[in-house]
Amino acid sequence: MMHQPLIYIDTSVFRWITRKFENWKNFSVFLDREEPGLLSDNSPVLFTWSQLLEAADLGKIMTQIAKTPIWKTRIAGQNLIDRLGFQEALGRYFITAQEAIFELTALQKEALLKNIDNAVSHTCIEARPLVENTLLFYRDLVSSNNYMDSLSFEIAWAFLTSLPFAKSDAQWEKRKICYDSIMALWHRLYSEGHNLVFFRLSEQQFYYYLRHSPNIDMKEVKRSFPNVNSRRDLINEIFRYTPNNTPLKETSDLCDGELIHYTYLGNKTAKGVLTNVIGITKDNPQVLQQRMGIFDRTLSDLNYCVDGWDVKVNLGKILSLEVGNNGIIQHLYRLLPRASCPSQSSKTFKSCT
Repeated sequence: MMHQPLIYIDTSVFRWITRKFENWKNFSVFLDREEPGLLSDNSPVLFTWSQLLEAADLGKIMTQIAKTPIWKTRIAGQNLIDRLGFQEALGRYFITAQEAIFELTALQKEALLKNIDNAVSHTCIEARPLVENTLLFYRDLVSSNNYMDSLSFEIAWAFLTSLPFAKSDAQWEKRKICYDSIMALWHRLYSEGHNLVFFRLSEQQFYYYLRHSPNIDMKEVKRSFPNVNSRRDLINEIFRYTPNNTPLKETSDLCDGELIHYTYLGNKTAKGVLTNVIGITKDNPQVLQQRMGIFDRTLSDLNYCVDGWDVKVNLGKILSLEVGNNGIIQHLYRLLPRASCPSQSSKTFKSCT
């Protein structure tokens, strides 16, 4: 049975189309022409806690976690990975991050509702159906339910998978297992029906692998990239479209990783139904292609290297909008996940070896 694709609207587009009627009109007319039937009042929309926080100007909430007294007391400066071992340390990181999130003033019910109401107040009446399925849906959730459990779980996961566990060549051999362990945990949770985002973790692991692993074969690198003469050159080549040639920001970029994750792996409902996702963004298509290439390589490596790895791609696509200063969409880039064959994965970049 085929299910209608879910639509994931990046925050930059969400704000642009919901705050001004002319932008909403331009967006609607353009999509009706280029992607007939994709957007309507009944189109199913995927909206997450990360999207809500960014829409409510709380996208940098992760900067506050490490500043809380509970994190400073239990984690900061404790060197827990070497003292306790990676499994116990990672468990403490995650639980402490969750508890820290419970303490954040901006996420308490009244404060969060105020931020949501502020975001809603800036929307235009024409975008009301979309606002009802997104901001107002979460407003009702925050008002009536114990929302903090699911919110803290999602943001603590983003925080944990942003941490740099190996900061030197010497640390890599001891701490690469941290990445392996979290990936194994994600795989188990994914198999159980959870939708925790995998892209941020996969990009972090690949970045620090390139920086510190002794398994990089520079001779093979030269065959693929003749102008690359060092490990730093290699990193700059692969991450060249991102700010400072580094992964997603450790304290923000909540939705950027979701956009890649969902368009590759789809979304699972509580009943286990898997639906593909179409992402809509204004992000630079070259940046998106770079990130998609990293995720594609990681998934291929894991499928090839790890016994029992059972993650089926459920490919959607990303629509990247180029919008002029006049608010008119000038071009649409359709980006398709590659899902390359595992056997084509190069040993140079096989980060699970």
